[in-house]
Amino acid sequence: MLLQPKTPHITDVNMTLLLRQAINADRNLIMIFFWEPDSLPALRMVNFVEQVADLCQDYMQVLRVNVREEQQLGLAHDIYRIPAFTFYQHGELMDTIVTTDPIRLEESIIGYIERSRYVSTKISG
Repeated sequence: MLLQPKTPHITDVNMTLLLRQAINADRNLIMIFFWEPDSLPALRMVNFVEQVADLCQDYMQVLRVNVREEQQLGLAHDIYRIPAFTFYQHGELMDTIVTTDPIRLEESIIGYIERSRYVSTKISG
């Protein structure tokens, strides 16, 4: 059973779509959620990630990769444990976090959004 997101603000991606999203990103910050439907730790993070996607849609694009279906994509990002989260800003990898702790992830997201907004202000101003 493929888990469908409850929110329209999460995009399930494969390699082709990920590259297109990264190239044509309308936001300068992207979080990729690497997961697998049979992983209980990853499934525990799904609702939180959906909430993040809804709340942060103006600041960050959230993509989701099922590593069972997209093994090469997981390997290309050095993902060996899930759930994992990668953060990209302006197409460059900023960080990879492996966690089942929503508070730790939230703190990281807030930090990246704040930095992203600061960098965007510096670039445009």
